[in-house]
Amino acid sequence: MIVTVLIIGISLAMFAYWFRYTVVLILRTGAEAEYASKVAQANRLKFVEVRSRLHVPTPGQDLGPLHTALREDYQALKYLLGHAATAEAGYTAEQRLLMLHFHVLTLWFSLTRSLRPSAAKLALLEMSGVLEYFANVMGHRFVALAAEPSRA
Repeated sequence: MIVTVLIIGISLAMFAYWFRYTVVLILRTGAEAEYASKVAQANRLKFVEVRSRLHVPTPGQDLGPLHTALREDYQALKYLLGHAATAEAGYTAEQRLLMLHFHVLTLWFSLTRSLRPSAAKLALLEMSGVLEYFANVMGHRFVALAAEPSRA
C-alpha cells in the first residue's frame, strides 16, 4: 500500500515537472514577439498593457481587473486560433498544452491572490506570456495568409 502511494506520488511529481518544463520550453522557443503587439492592438487586446502594469511595483495593487482582462483576451485569442481562415486553423498540441497551463495559472492565481499577492502577480505575468505566444502565432498565420497567392 505504501509503495503504491509512493509510486503514484513520484509519478505525479514527474508529470508536473515534465508539464512545467515543456511549457517553459514552448514559451522560450516562441519568445520572439514580433507580431504580438500588432495583433493585440488590432484586436483591442489588453495583455500588453497588463504586462506593463505588472512590471511597475504598486503596493496594494488590485489584481482582479488585470486577471479579468487577461481572461477576456484569452477567450478572444482562443477563438481566433480556432477559427482563423487559414490552412492552420485549429489548435496544435503545443497550443493545447498552453491552454491547459493558462487554466492552471488561473487556479493558482485564485488560490494565491489574497495569501501571496507576489505569487499571484507572477501567475498573471506568465498568463500574459501565454497570450503573447498566442498573439504571435496569430500574427504568423495572418502573414502566411497574406503571402498566399489568391485562388480564383
